[in-house]
Amino acid sequence: MTAEITDNDLYSAWISIGNGHFQTNASFGLVARNKLYSGNAAHWFNQVQQVVYEDNHWIGVAMQAYGSNIDTYEGGFSQNLYLSGNSYSFSFGGDREMMTLDTLVSHSQ
Repeated sequence: MTAEITDNDLYSAWISIGNGHFQTNASFGLVARNKLYSGNAAHWFNQVQQVVYEDNHWIGVAMQAYGSNIDTYEGGFSQNLYLSGNSYSFSFGGDREMMTLDTLVSHSQ
């Protein structure tokens, strides 16, 4: 799947940009020069590949608004992401982390 989200003002009650839990394998995307107003996270990338995320400005608009993540909660991997020139403001919710790189942990025996 290829997607381009550029030069927009986006308002959301939840996550501004992302493929979220149980929606995986987004690839070949460009997200650039946007203003993102969100009540939750700026981006939620789960198992994404080949994505450019640059020059975006995220503004939290709710008390639970918090940062972003790149994760692999459903297994698999994320790779070849380029993040540059982004800014984040008004992150009050959760534990106020601006970026987390969470992964699925397997304890096989």
